[in-house]
Amino acid sequence: MSERWIRWLGFLALIVYSISLIAIEVRVSQEFARNFFTDISGPVRLYAMNTTLSVAFLWATALIFAVCVLCTEEGRQHRRERLFYLSQVPVFGFIGLDDRFMLHELFGGRLGIQDALILLSIGVLEMILLLTLGNLRGRSNESKYYIGAAALFFCAMVLIDGLVPPEAVPRLSLEDLSKTWGDVFLFLFAWSICRDKIHTLKQKANSTTST
Repeated sequence: MSERWIRWLGFLALIVYSISLIAIEVRVSQEFARNFFTDISGPVRLYAMNTTLSVAFLWATALIFAVCVLCTEEGRQHRRERLFYLSQVPVFGFIGLDDRFMLHELFGGRLGIQDALILLSIGVLEMILLLTLGNLRGRSNESKYYIGAAALFFCAMVLIDGLVPPEAVPRLSLEDLSKTWGDVFLFLFAWSICRDKIHTLKQKANSTTST
């Protein structure tokens, strides 16, 4: 998919989004529409700060992989690499949406299954993508370190959630901070890949100009 198509699809999604919200205010009421436009506020200044950080890192990860798509050359030999980067955009985009809007809880209730199974299935999908399309063995040691650290923190989050009693202190902080640290290392994983891609492109450009 070319940069032009990505740009126009983004504009189309924004147009549909904008028209939908305007229609809600016109057809329902301004008071109801305010639910979609309200600021995130609470009893303290930094209300929902950790969730905000987590979502920011997840969406930044999706954005960096979108940049990687644009930095990857066209052609059959690069198809697998492009597919991996393309797959990472919706995966991390959805995880960010889920963290902000609690989608897996909603879907779990609608489907009548444990909501944790939805997150587990996304984790399994990501592992399959990394081991098949992601060429994990061929990545730099730095990239491997980052994705390994992310996996450890997410395992810690799952273990805390499943084994530590809800009322135990400081269970809440340890669980959510494990998630945030995992998100940070996912972002660094994507950043290291993108940096390596840019470095490779610069090397090719320099070798071309030198000849």
